[in-house]
Amino acid sequence: MKEGIQMESNLHFADQTLGYALYNQQINLIELQCIKQKISAMARMTFDLPFDSLYNKPCLLKLGLDDIRVCIPANTIQIKNAHELGIRQLKIYFDPSRQDKSLLINALNQAKKLRMSVTLAALNISGFSLHVVSLFQKLCQDYFFNRLIIEDNENRLDPLTTYSAINNLQQILAVELEYHCRNTRGLATGNVFGAIKSGIRYVAGSIGGIGGYPAVEEVLMSAKYLLHEPLVVPRNLAFSCKEILGRMGESIPATKPIIGSRIFAHESGIHVDGIMKKSELYEPFSPETVGLSRMIVIGKHSGKAAIEEKLKELNISINPSYVPQVLEKVRELSVRQKGPVTDAQFPKLVREATL
Repeated sequence: MKEGIQMESNLHFADQTLGYALYNQQINLIELQCIKQKISAMARMTFDLPFDSLYNKPCLLKLGLDDIRVCIPANTIQIKNAHELGIRQLKIYFDPSRQDKSLLINALNQAKKLRMSVTLAALNISGFSLHVVSLFQKLCQDYFFNRLIIEDNENRLDPLTTYSAINNLQQILAVELEYHCRNTRGLATGNVFGAIKSGIRYVAGSIGGIGGYPAVEEVLMSAKYLLHEPLVVPRNLAFSCKEILGRMGESIPATKPIIGSRIFAHESGIHVDGIMKKSELYEPFSPETVGLSRMIVIGKHSGKAAIEEKLKELNISINPSYVPQVLEKVRELSVRQKGPVTDAQFPKLVREATL
């Protein structure tokens, strides 16, 4: 590689946001197109959509099919119907512990006959027996499909066992693997992290973790800053996520990792002092990276550094000797009202302290 040229990451997301919106929300085509466009700008994306949604509303085909993968059971009739709609990319899901393999073989033969691109989703990875692994090993030899999705839909794995399980499967199966999981136990981002660390290049996610999937923005940032993936993070990431979720009637909690409006809010005296001297002591990345701003909250835990920074922020000039008196006023009001002092209240306290 030539000096000065940085390779682009080949990490790819299978977005679940759009599918969730179609299944759970009453959203018109224009809004869906806007959501899809904004998600596409974040990273490499393929959009997983339920077949029923497209079949019942053919107008949704106007979303464009180049980056849409339709989720469908191992059913030859539905595969034929999907082909007639112009769909060419399929995600065929199959649970080897509950379904007869002949259904899957018939489905794969049908898709092959129609020259459709297939990604096979294997459910319940944690329950894979040697017999099941042998089945997929044989399928990899006899049929061509783009990837095999390892789907931990029962949420039995943790980041370490995810890493180990995928490493083992990669040594056995002659096909590229993709990883999907849910957030039932609050481990989704960590599990995806383990999957990426094991070499996985395709992972599922949704904006804000909506629908119980790993949050795209969390995976994006952890891959960039912890695994050093050469990813380009949109400078308006937080705003884009807010707008996407807003169109779906969802709001973002103020303390939501990566995109919450108050994740860069600091009140404690020692924290504020540290932030002013060396921000990386408390912040893994700068607020501007995702389009947020640092907030200095003043209240009962504040110190002189916070007062000095707030004075500077609000363009208020006083003799430095008055800072301790202002701090005392701030703490008194904060205790009295059981909450931080607002920017609207602060100038009055400064005037009282400097009289």
